[in-house]
Amino acid sequence: KFNEKGDPAPRTKRIGASYKFKVNPPNLLDPGAEITSCDILLSADWMRTDEEKGYYQGGLEAGMTLARSVTFTYRMGYLAGRDSAGITYGLGLAGKKWGVDFSFAPSQSLDAISQAQGTVSYKF
Repeated sequence: KFNEKGDPAPRTKRIGASYKFKVNPPNLLDPGAEITSCDILLSADWMRTDEEKGYYQGGLEAGMTLARSVTFTYRMGYLAGRDSAGITYGLGLAGKKWGVDFSFAPSQSLDAISQAQGTVSYKF
């Protein structure tokens, strides 16, 4: 009987869009900076799981390749319509074989938990 009957997994509906463009010249804000390339990614989406209310989220990511092929990335986003609503932040630094990332999502209510995450990676 166990194999005959079960609960289906909830369906999640999602729709979104993103747009990525290059900043030219890459060192637009500081002409003396050694930035070899710079791009910006804008994104927004809406998500809803069955029997729950939907919510929106959007973000911006700016990536700058510095001298010696090191890439610095700054991320900022906004979560709306849920307990953990608010602004999220992130920073990243990566080379050809290594990477370090940090993200933080603060909570606005006392019963929800703020989330911080750090990642260190190396490609062998």
